[in-house]
Amino acid sequence: MKSWRKVWREGLAPQLSPAGLEALRKALVSDDARLLQGATTNPPPLQCVQDWPVEAACALGFCGWKGDGLETVAQVEEFFIRVCFEADQRLGDQAACRYFLNWYDETPREEMRRQLLPEVNQSLKRREKTMSRESNPDPDPDVPNLEDCDWDEYRAWCAAYAARQLEPEAPARWGVWYWNEAGLCYRGPYPTRDEAVEQMRQLRSTPGVRAVELREVV
Repeated sequence: MKSWRKVWREGLAPQLSPAGLEALRKALVSDDARLLQGATTNPPPLQCVQDWPVEAACALGFCGWKGDGLETVAQVEEFFIRVCFEADQRLGDQAACRYFLNWYDETPREEMRRQLLPEVNQSLKRREKTMSRESNPDPDPDVPNLEDCDWDEYRAWCAAYAARQLEPEAPARWGVWYWNEAGLCYRGPYPTRDEAVEQMRQLRSTPGVRAVELREVV
C-alpha cells in the first residue's frame, strides 16, 4: 500500500465526518474549482485575513468547510491542523500526514481525482457499516464478524461455539483478535477476562494496530 493511502485510511479519513466525506466526494466527482491544491485555503491562512470567509480549500479543509459548516479562514485552518496532528499521533510519526499532503499537492489534478475518489467512497462505506453496527448491535456477541476474520478463523469460531453448547460448564478463556500491517492476528488464550482486557488495551496503544476485539474462546 502506498504511504499516502495508508495515511488517508488509518490517520485522516477516520476523523472526517460523513458529511465532510460526502462533500469531498461531490467535489471530486464534479471537479469543483473550490477544491484547492497547493494551499490549505483561499484566502491563505494569514493573520490579517483570519476572519474572512473561505472561498476554496484543500481536501481536508474542504471537509470541514463544506461538510461541517466551518466558515472562516481561521476555523478551517484550525480544523486542518487538528486533523493532521491527530493523524500523526495515530500513525506514530510526527510528520505522517506529509505523505498524503505532498501526494495531494504534487499529483496532476485529473490523476489525483481518479485515485482519491475511490478512497473517499471506501471511507464512506466503512463509516456507514460502523454506524449500522452501532445502531443494530449483534444480538449474539459470540458470532464473529465475517468482515474481520478469514474463513479458517470463522470455522474455528463455529467449532468453539458448538463445543460450548455441548459442554456449557467448560471454563471459558479469552482471546484477542486484531489487525496490523500483516493482516489478522491473534493473541491468547488468557485464563481470565481481565488479563485479556489488559492485553487489548496495550494493543490499542500500539502504532499500526487497529480493529482490536475481545472474544471468548474454548
